[in-house]
Amino acid sequence: MIKTKDKLLADVKKFVSKYCDTAVYTAEEWQKKESTMHFGEVVFVAEGELYYALNGQHGRKEKDAIKKIAEKHGCYIEQGFSWSWHFCSLEGV
Repeated sequence: MIKTKDKLLADVKKFVSKYCDTAVYTAEEWQKKESTMHFGEVVFVAEGELYYALNGQHGRKEKDAIKKIAEKHGCYIEQGFSWSWHFCSLEGV
């Protein structure tokens, strides 16, 4: 587990708060909610504007922003479902 999980969670919440139809979960919260895709320290889900930016061709700014958050906290991003993004620790890689 990364040492700055609370800080990562705060940074992800701050980023997604700029968009509608988003939510952020810890790994433990995500496991209670979903029956699959159990990986990552922090998970965010999105519909609407952020969903289309990250799944389309015109979301470079948003993609760069989440990559920067991940790198700051020693993580990388994995997309689970088309609507979920998982911040995974580099420690076990």
